Amino acid sequence: NGQLNEFTCFQLGIGIREKMLVKGCLGEEEKCLFQVEECRGAVDCGWGKPIRDTFEAVTIECVFLPPKQRFTFLWKKLIKNKEPEILVNDSFVLEVKREKLPVVYQCDTSENKEVIATVKFVVYSETDVEKRAQSRKYLGRSTMLVLISGALIFIIVVFAIVFFISDLCSVLEIWAS
Repeated sequence: NGQLNEFTCFQLGIGIREKMLVKGCLGEEEKCLFQVEECRGAVDCGWGKPIRDTFEAVTIECVFLPPKQRFTFLWKKLIKNKEPEILVNDSFVLEVKREKLPVVYQCDTSENKEVIATVKFVVYSETDVEKRAQSRKYLGRSTMLVLISGALIFIIVVFAIVFFISDLCSVLEIWAS
């Protein structure tokens, strides 16, 4: 006699879908968890974000669900106009040192020899990271300059209004006499 709400799996690759009971829960609960199941989404998960990113190295991770031992992971280094270079790492985590040029890495997550998720990562070079840091530094300085200038202009306008009002009051007193 319960009403079931199913939340579709928007996860890319592999994910979890929860089914909630909206009516018919025990006690005074309005909603209760009815079922949790695994679901699959599109295999191409697009571009991932590193789990750790330092100036020297980047740590990236494949798409998986616990227990991770049931999956196999294949890491590739994608090289423009060449065949991908297969890396000797079957772990779900890969730590790479930055190179002189940006590099794209890809991880294929497989279950029973079927690829269920693919995610790519761009690992920028040290010079790219330095340029980004410099632009953020410049952006921070210019933002501070704008904020300080705005505050000064605000203070000047407030003093001008106060001076104008006090001056207007004295002019009105002279006219009144």
